[in-house]
Amino acid sequence: MKTKSAPRTIDNFVVNLSSIQFTKAELDLLNKGLNFAISPQCARLADIVSNIESAIQFENHAYKAATRHSVKECIVRTASKKENKNRANFDTWCTIRLLKSRDVIYSRADKGNAVVIMDREDYDSRVRDMISAGPYEEFTFKNEKPKDPLNRMVEEVNHVRKKVANLMGEDRLERKFHVPNPTVASLYCLPKIHKNPVGMRPISSNIRTPTEKMAAWLVEEMRKYPVKHGKGVKNSVDLVEQLEGFKLRRGEILVSFDVAALFPSVPATEALQSLRRHLERCRVPLNHIEAYLSVAKVCMNQNFFNFRGKYYKQTFGLSMGSKLSPLLADLFMSDLENEAQKQKLFPRVWWRYVDDVFAPVKERYKRVVSVYRTVTKFVAWGNLRGAFKSFP
Repeated sequence: MKTKSAPRTIDNFVVNLSSIQFTKAELDLLNKGLNFAISPQCARLADIVSNIESAIQFENHAYKAATRHSVKECIVRTASKKENKNRANFDTWCTIRLLKSRDVIYSRADKGNAVVIMDREDYDSRVRDMISAGPYEEFTFKNEKPKDPLNRMVEEVNHVRKKVANLMGEDRLERKFHVPNPTVASLYCLPKIHKNPVGMRPISSNIRTPTEKMAAWLVEEMRKYPVKHGKGVKNSVDLVEQLEGFKLRRGEILVSFDVAALFPSVPATEALQSLRRHLERCRVPLNHIEAYLSVAKVCMNQNFFNFRGKYYKQTFGLSMGSKLSPLLADLFMSDLENEAQKQKLFPRVWWRYVDDVFAPVKERYKRVVSVYRTVTKFVAWGNLRGAFKSFP
């Protein structure tokens, strides 16, 4: 019988930034990843039978009989195994309990999927420093007292739900947008271990927020109107196809760079204007445009999050974790590229995937890199033309 191989050890997969020393058994367990789960002691037969019956309920009798026979043989074969894993599972459970008792945070790294261990106090301190230095403010309401913004968020979403259902002429949308037992987004941060000093990337988890289903619906709707302007590529395959036959000319060099902190640097107001222009170019009906913009606006405005019992609001940029942020950022970047092209600042070829850019650049076009990195910081779209002209 084929035996399972031991988990492959990856160099520097577990990065310990805490003050605690871990045993080899603990590090071996963490090396399996944060999604590792212990196999159950015995199969939950009731759940297996229930799931199988649900899956085959609409099939014909012959298919049902064959499936049940195969499942029965598999269950009998599994139950007859005499391998005793009780001791191994017991040792693993003890290691897990010991890991949970540590006063540390186990997190995935921002890049590379490594497991990062940080002291809880150090993690909280870094996150609070990031909040203090970033475009965030503590949410207050009446008499400057901290307050849970959830009720206010739900009221605003309910109003938009009715409005969108009327504009789209679909009553079912109002029910579709309903999120039972909603909550305010929770903030967590991923350590940037590839940088020195180690920074933190904030992620606002929008699961079960009042706007979760509305944002997902809008992203799905926008697939009907793909972005055809700008210089973006869909994926690496698309880039390879466009690179076919490409040759560097004399005096050109290849550059690869990205926009620093893309989502937090994109002004939400200008991003919504880019969305409007895109829908108008696609000749979307006016009532649908109004519905799409209403959803996008409420999703962008409700950028609240909770951290350690306190509520904060992002005052600038797009939220990391929102399903709409990639869409709006791409539209904004596409408009930005079109404006740069009008100013004759572009090289002959330019490929961008989200915030990563690959292009052949001549010496006199090196300033494009600086322009592209800097211009996303400008708050007013009206200043964009002046921003380009400010670079010699």
